[in-house]
Amino acid sequence: MNQQTVLESKRILAIIDSLLEDIHILQYVPQYLSQFQPADLAFLGPDIQGRLAEQFELERKIELGQAASNEELTVSHKNTVRVTCDLLRHMKFALQDGYESQGLPDEGLLRFELIINTLRGLMHDKFNTTVEEDLQKFEILRDTVSREQTASADVKALNREFQSERNLRKVEVARRDQAIAKLSDELQTIQDSAIEDAKDFERQVKEQAEQAREQYQKEEEELLAMVSQLETNLTKAEETNTREEASLRQKRRKMEAFLDGLLTQYDTEMTDKTGEQEQLINDYNQDQIKLEQLEKDLKQFDEEQAKRDEEEQVENARKMHNMEILYRMETSSKLLQAFWRGYAVRLMIKKKKSGKGKGKGKKK
Repeated sequence: MNQQTVLESKRILAIIDSLLEDIHILQYVPQYLSQFQPADLAFLGPDIQGRLAEQFELERKIELGQAASNEELTVSHKNTVRVTCDLLRHMKFALQDGYESQGLPDEGLLRFELIINTLRGLMHDKFNTTVEEDLQKFEILRDTVSREQTASADVKALNREFQSERNLRKVEVARRDQAIAKLSDELQTIQDSAIEDAKDFERQVKEQAEQAREQYQKEEEELLAMVSQLETNLTKAEETNTREEASLRQKRRKMEAFLDGLLTQYDTEMTDKTGEQEQLINDYNQDQIKLEQLEKDLKQFDEEQAKRDEEEQVENARKMHNMEILYRMETSSKLLQAFWRGYAVRLMIKKKKSGKGKGKGKKK
């Protein structure tokens, strides 16, 4: 391979690398500006956002069919895409050694990038390999393209299934909307019925209130008549109580005169009793002196009795201790006798067994 061919191959690979960077950047550029992540918008800044908005507007016009009648629109779109890619590459947006985008990559562009990477590798190998190696790699490329086509067919089949499932879901949603509408109508009917019931209830309450008011008026008239009767009875009772009060006052005066006589008699008797009480106090003081002397004698007697009781308790404790020692000795002697009888019985049994064994031996 001559020098010119080497330079041409390097130029072609450089172009493919630049294309791969553009494809990688465009993977993270959504179809609408509103689909960008907030962190990505903050990184891009207002200038890049304005250029992206212009590009999206041009793409919408092209999709509506305005590009066929206006060739300048298509050229402007290409230039805008080129400038936008250059700016994003300069900012290292979504590149390996630059800013990492927060959005998700486009699956179609991702597959396209993989194909271009494969082609780039094939071209690089072609520039550095023989014809036989190129044929082998072409076969590999053809297999890869075949797999990609098969994968695309699977994706289309999945999309068709998705669309079918989506239509089924739409039908289900429509059915549920109908059910909701039906339930809403039933709810409205129930609400109307509830309003009518409330009005009927309010009318019944008013009727009952009117009946209760009439009944309470009758009861009020009856109670007023009873109050009038009670007032008449109260007047009669006051007259009767006045007469009874005069009679009680007369009885009270008689009772007060009787009490005055009793108090005079009480004072006379109290004077006589006071003399007797003084005599009793003198007798009590003398008896108190005698009682103190008796208490002293009783205390001395109690002390002597306590000493005698203490000596008696000590004697009883000594007797109980002796009895306990005798009981233990008796119990120990019974236990030793039992052990000895058991030992004697076992010894006798052993001798009998040994004698029987010797007799059997002699018979043999």
